[in-house]
Amino acid sequence: MARRRLSGATKLRRLLRRLPVEAQAEVATAIEAAATRIHDDALAAMPAVGKNRYATGELRAKFKVKIRKDGLGASVGSFGKRRARHAHLVEFGARPHAIKMPGGAVIQHPGSPAQPFLVPAFKANKARNLADIGGAVDRALKHTAGLVTDDGDSLAALPALIRRTKDADP
Repeated sequence: MARRRLSGATKLRRLLRRLPVEAQAEVATAIEAAATRIHDDALAAMPAVGKNRYATGELRAKFKVKIRKDGLGASVGSFGKRRARHAHLVEFGARPHAIKMPGGAVIQHPGSPAQPFLVPAFKANKARNLADIGGAVDRALKHTAGLVTDDGDSLAALPALIRRTKDADP
């Protein structure tokens, strides 16, 4: 599987871990939503079961979103001992090659064309995901710094808010 990392993610995660849990929660929600969007688009772009004799549905069944324990990171793909070991071959294709069988026989595999599903899903969602996660990080940092109240109002606008409230009182 192709691995994509965003630059600065480790430093950002380290910073976010030092924030209060409430501030981390919004960022974790944005990260989970971003990973889910990529997962859903990749599933939609995967070869349909029965499209060819190799499309058995194993990749589709084992394709998952994995959220880090702290909620501040996510992976999309097939993981663990029971993963779909051929995911990269579907995504990037395979050249024709010889397969040695037990007993000495050799079979010529014709190869398979690339059927990209994960990289296009990542690229299609990248701008929105970065904007959503960036906005969540910005709100978390402002909330932690005391620049935003729990109901989302900016503290800079607090004097005007107090004046409006006083004007409304009989």
